[in-house]
Amino acid sequence: QKAHGIEEGKKYLQRMFTVVVLFGLIVATVILMFSPWIAKIVAPGFAEQQLSVTIILIQMLSVAALFFVLSSFTTAILYHQHKFTIPKLMKVVISACIIVVIMTFGQKIGVKSLALGTVLGIAIAFIMQYIALKRMGYPLSPLFLEKNEVKKLFIFSFPLIVTSLFFYANKAIMNMIASTTGAGNITILNYGFIIVNIPIIFFSESLGTALFPEFTKNAANYEMENIRTRLIKAIYILVGILTPIMLLFMILRYEIIYYVFERGMFSPEATK
Repeated sequence: QKAHGIEEGKKYLQRMFTVVVLFGLIVATVILMFSPWIAKIVAPGFAEQQLSVTIILIQMLSVAALFFVLSSFTTAILYHQHKFTIPKLMKVVISACIIVVIMTFGQKIGVKSLALGTVLGIAIAFIMQYIALKRMGYPLSPLFLEKNEVKKLFIFSFPLIVTSLFFYANKAIMNMIASTTGAGNITILNYGFIIVNIPIIFFSESLGTALFPEFTKNAANYEMENIRTRLIKAIYILVGILTPIMLLFMILRYEIIYYVFERGMFSPEATK
């Protein structure tokens, strides 16, 4: 914005938003079209009836994939402007929508209510972010873009895309293996995944969110030394916080699972 003016910066964001919209539509379409094959790949151990339900859920969640891509873009802009509340409310809105939809339609459509609540929640969260950006003066309407801009965006995004693919591929492979080892093992695996990610959500993600706008400003002003200094301090802080948490998780692994999950169908055998 300093180099080309505020209005030119906003037009650039509009062009990038156009790319993101197109990318989100492509992702959603691919998931929708190939849902039967995706279901067989991620859950090879499912019976025919379970597989049919999984296909329907994947097709419904393909819409959520579109809004997730769009909200990732709007979240980045809000973070850059030091607006953390609305992006962080996204998970609250999604959870609230899931609860309301399950309570309203759970008996009629069963597990599909979970997917419907997710789609509704992520859509509402994106609309909230979109309205907030419009009020801040960011007109995120589609705008014609040039070929070199698409190329630049792809180059900048490629490392993030690759790391995200590896993350979700790893989770998908774990679910694939768990689906062939007996009923309930995918649920157990996902419960464990939730516990492991608690420190990441509370500490790593929170610190990264707070530092992100500062890093972007430093990068725009070519202040690489400030980025390096802040990054090193952040790593030291995270190592100091996460190391004792990791040790506690290792020592108290049984007690944590027992008190958090062991109730109902989650038996002592499942805890072990």
